[in-house]
Amino acid sequence: MSCAAGLYKEQKFMSFKQKKFLDNPYLDSIKSKVTSCILNDEKKYEVILENTIFYPHLSGGQPKDEGTVNGIEVLNVYEQDENIIHILPEAVYGEVEQNINFEKRFDHMQQHSGQHILSCAFSNLYNAKTIGFHLSGEYTTIDLDIAEFDNDKIKNIEEYCNKIIYDNIKIESRILSHDEALKTGLRKQPVDDETIRIIRIGDKDNVACCGTHVNYTGEIGIIKVIKYEKYKSGTRVEFLCGKRALTDYINKNNDIQILSNAFSCHTSMVAENIFKFKNESGLLVKKISMLQDEINQYEAESFIQSAICVNGINYSLNMLKERDIKDLRFIVSKITKNNNYFCAFVVNNNDSCSIIIGQSANLNIDIKDIYLKCSDIIEAKGGGNSKMIQGTGKKVEAIDECFNMLKNYFGI
Repeated sequence: MSCAAGLYKEQKFMSFKQKKFLDNPYLDSIKSKVTSCILNDEKKYEVILENTIFYPHLSGGQPKDEGTVNGIEVLNVYEQDENIIHILPEAVYGEVEQNINFEKRFDHMQQHSGQHILSCAFSNLYNAKTIGFHLSGEYTTIDLDIAEFDNDKIKNIEEYCNKIIYDNIKIESRILSHDEALKTGLRKQPVDDETIRIIRIGDKDNVACCGTHVNYTGEIGIIKVIKYEKYKSGTRVEFLCGKRALTDYINKNNDIQILSNAFSCHTSMVAENIFKFKNESGLLVKKISMLQDEINQYEAESFIQSAICVNGINYSLNMLKERDIKDLRFIVSKITKNNNYFCAFVVNNNDSCSIIIGQSANLNIDIKDIYLKCSDIIEAKGGGNSKMIQGTGKKVEAIDECFNMLKNYFGI
């Protein structure tokens, strides 16, 4: 081995030694010496410690730890040139005390250890390789290189994973040379580093990893797949472990109980009742739509009969309250199917007002000009064409002025 290679190997090993979270991920506080504290361009301090319990952000897909150094909030943590950089708003020197949010750390430990078990399950049962991993504050996903999965296969995966949890298998970590690591039978090819940390879960899984993990699989509690979908040419699987899975179960159970009470049925019958309700409501919507069309047709005929004829043009100008603009579009289209009809509806919907203007195909009244005059009064926004135009405004108090302008415009 060359001197340079030997130095790199020593630096890498020292980097592992600096990361106390690898030796003992359950440490939530330690004292350590500051080896460097530099003010950066963003007026924040980049602090390097002799050793650290802070996990660096997105190292291997895992989020950073949260906590303090000497009571000062650590804004960010990242790895650079074999060092862990702690970003602080204030300078620190000498010996300092580190404290991390262990509840969040343990959550990450549960999710990351669960990911190893889930990935090994997909590999062992279906020869599906994990090609991506993302752990966030709310969910965890893995990306697989195979797309063909169904509910039965996912059920098999969950049973396989949770059996490993029930067996409470010891999770071991070791730091080995690259060659030694390869001899242990890794599930996937490791990075090409001289020194590698491997995580072994009994005879179930063995893989290179620098994340934080629980000591025994039983501490994961449960692994639950909550979603899987095709992603690119493979599959993305979203899952929850431990407390996250419990919280999800509590929330969903509460929702199911509410639905069960609403449908007056047992929780096992909720899905069936929802589908039944959906089908019945769909039929009711169709019937209501048909009845509404009949009502609209009747109203259109009524407006036709009440129209005022001036110089051969029939004007139907009306002020209405709380009407659906879609229904009014239907009515306007029915009225203007007849020759020589102009109609305009001004609608008061309490917190807003609308206007819709239309004319028969054989007329050439400048309804855009009329609309602009109306929109100036009620501050409406909308659009249309030379035969029908509509808009909605917020100036409800000016609706009478708008309607009077329309009547005066045509001398009605």
